Amino acid sequence: SNNNSNSNDNDINDHNCITITIPQYETSNDDHHAGTNNHPYPSPLHNIYIQSSLLSPSEAKNCLTLARNYATQSSCWNQGKDSIRHSAYATVDFPIEDCDVLVQYLNEIGFEERLWGLIVDKYGSTSSDNDGNDNSEVSTISVGDLSFEDFFCVHYKAKSSNNNGGGEEEEQELQVFMDSLDFHRDGSLISFTIVLSESDDYVGGGTIFDALRDVVPVEQTEADPHQHQIQNQDQNKDPYGGVLSPNGTIRVKNPGDAVLHSGKILHGADVVSEGERIVIVGFVDVNERCLRNGVLKEACKEWGRCDVADNRFKRQKRKMSRAEYDGVGAAAGAAGWYTNNSKYLKRKSCMMNDFVPSLASVERRAEKEYQRLRRLRAEDVLLRNILLHRDERDERKEYEEQEMLGTSGIPDEIIARFGGDVTIL
Repeated sequence: SNNNSNSNDNDINDHNCITITIPQYETSNDDHHAGTNNHPYPSPLHNIYIQSSLLSPSEAKNCLTLARNYATQSSCWNQGKDSIRHSAYATVDFPIEDCDVLVQYLNEIGFEERLWGLIVDKYGSTSSDNDGNDNSEVSTISVGDLSFEDFFCVHYKAKSSNNNGGGEEEEQELQVFMDSLDFHRDGSLISFTIVLSESDDYVGGGTIFDALRDVVPVEQTEADPHQHQIQNQDQNKDPYGGVLSPNGTIRVKNPGDAVLHSGKILHGADVVSEGERIVIVGFVDVNERCLRNGVLKEACKEWGRCDVADNRFKRQKRKMSRAEYDGVGAAAGAAGWYTNNSKYLKRKSCMMNDFVPSLASVERRAEKEYQRLRRLRAEDVLLRNILLHRDERDERKEYEEQEMLGTSGIPDEIIARFGGDVTIL
């Protein structure tokens, strides 16, 4: 949806910003997914913002030149993926702080101040529930609450046309270059990507969001919480603003355009099929005083349970393949396998040689679409709950101050009797 607001010196305003809201996946009122009461949907973190000209075209061009010069001099884009800084999802990149001239240029144009202002405007504001009621300052994120957790320049390059058939050569090439990035969640609460390359320099690419896979550009005729429409004030225009593809990929059009989103939303980088795509990526850390304790932990537990279910099914599948080869299932008259731990234990009293049935429930819990929706429900709950309301943050601050002083639980009149100088040892 396009909104209107006042502009600043770089013409960053809501008129040049497209808002895409992640659909609602958790529709129940119980709180077993996150251990907290579900706050109204949508929260500020459900919104993905496509901000045009976060960097002006000339600024983006200058950043691109400086980045390419540094990459050429250091050969950092020809040394493969950096698995030290990004161990789980390695990327071909370099930290911005390593390129002094780029750091100096970003400081000269006031980039950090510009970015923090945009994030506070988008994610530190109000939220509304499904009935359109204002919920009053869901978060109170201020500029002082923000800092860079990571800030780097990423290089995507399409694999060579002569390697499209796959094989060892393609595998070796992808060890050095990177044409995409698998689905993942960032360590940061808020992340952003700014494209530096001209749109003619590449084909494909973009940030793909799993939660947007079923978003459709037409008016919904059935009440389906897993499908969502992006509304536009001018219904004659493309409701996606031309940036959202049917598979959930957001592709900005111009150098300097940015995508802002919560890093906890499952996302990846779509394949660059031709050319090179260079982007600046930032992970933004939000001060803990703005966050509700335990919400991220509970979401990670739920995502972990999905991994356990998947691994259990894979183990069952391996065991069944071996059992079918040995004819064990047919001999027992049921699908399953025998477990035998005699090769691991010397004492006969501890040995087992029992039939283990294959369970349909294990297969159901590992079904891809079931797991996808389960992960998205946990994601939905996290996005609603992790940011504190203003009054909750104030209460937490008072509590933490009392804890620091060791005075929590002591009646006020006792504290006053000692002039406030009371500490529990």
